[in-house]
Amino acid sequence: MVNLPDQHVSEIELTVVLPVFNGATTLTRQLDALAAQEWQGSWEVLIVDNDSDDETPGLIEHVCERLPKRFRQVAAKERRNVSYAINVGVNNARGRSVTFCAADDLVGPDWVAAVGNALRSAPLVGSRLDNTLFNPPEVAAASRYQTEELGTLFGKPVVAGGGLGCHVELWNALGGMDPHFIAEDTEFSLRALTECGVEPVFVPDAVYHVQLRESARSEFHRASRQTQSTVQLFKLYGRPCDRRSLRVILYSLLTTVRLAVRVHHPVQRRLLARNLGRHLGRVIGSVRYRTLYL
Repeated sequence: MVNLPDQHVSEIELTVVLPVFNGATTLTRQLDALAAQEWQGSWEVLIVDNDSDDETPGLIEHVCERLPKRFRQVAAKERRNVSYAINVGVNNARGRSVTFCAADDLVGPDWVAAVGNALRSAPLVGSRLDNTLFNPPEVAAASRYQTEELGTLFGKPVVAGGGLGCHVELWNALGGMDPHFIAEDTEFSLRALTECGVEPVFVPDAVYHVQLRESARSEFHRASRQTQSTVQLFKLYGRPCDRRSLRVILYSLLTTVRLAVRVHHPVQRRLLARNLGRHLGRVIGSVRYRTLYL
């Protein structure tokens, strides 16, 4: 276990890091939500422009000029990669703790206060993800991850998605996000537990609204990518018992066949796309990362 040093001295308690690439269509909505946040602690918003070539730079410039005491900006133009942009943001953060949000999501009214208060006692926290604000009921119902509690992977609690928050000392001890991983946030929380013995804490009052893609095609690609990331993480953090049994594999395949029969129904079509994406993701991941995880 790594012994974390005392938090460095800073007048600012929390930095909200917002990485963005070509987010002009949704960025203003998120910036307005952040500008309306209230918390008795000291905090700032650091917007990281990841080499956008749409109207994003102008929107960032406008909010930084309008609210210079709250918003700052920094450029991350060497490569277009969310982990790289986040790392640049934390390297330029003034807060003793950091938390993250995305341009196409929306933080709840008391999100900063809930995350900031939680980070006063816990070095790693996760927000409550809400899928109901922007998504049709059938889309929201299909994705319940981290809506009531933290998820687990290989028997370990993990933080995924927007709203992750942590102490800067923990961040520095772990070396930040690893851009080689598909699910960089999940890998970060697994690394925090494995190397530093730090378990994430769920913060139910930190509501973070997620905007999901609605089409079956998007569901297929998202499921495939997520499952490939699971294979990638299994190679480092998994155990042999974490592999699915032959019985479970066959049952999953049978479920997919049954869904194919009812593919005319929109909900069933989404579920079918997700199952097919997961099956393909396991195969691609097993080949790509040279580890069997079907």
